[in-house]
Amino acid sequence: MEFNVPEFLGHSDQLRVIEMGVVFPPYLLDFGKAYLNDPEWPEHVLQEWHERMEDWWGEDVRRVRLALAALRKCGIWYYDAKPGNIMLSDWDPQIDD
Repeated sequence: MEFNVPEFLGHSDQLRVIEMGVVFPPYLLDFGKAYLNDPEWPEHVLQEWHERMEDWWGEDVRRVRLALAALRKCGIWYYDAKPGNIMLSDWDPQIDD
């Protein structure tokens, strides 16, 4: 995969925290909205999400979609693809707040 993913370093059940390594672009972060089976979102929701991804990454959206497809092959459905969570190595986003 083209993207770096933080390494899991440890956790505390008592504190309910995990420790993860640091990554630099290109990276893929934040698996809080990842699923281990297909959540089967309605088609209109997926279509809107794909349109937003095209707006954010333009011609590079294919690279992001390939990463998401690689995750699905591993049994991970990742639905938090946004500029703060997926950074391409040569990408300089101009996003409105």
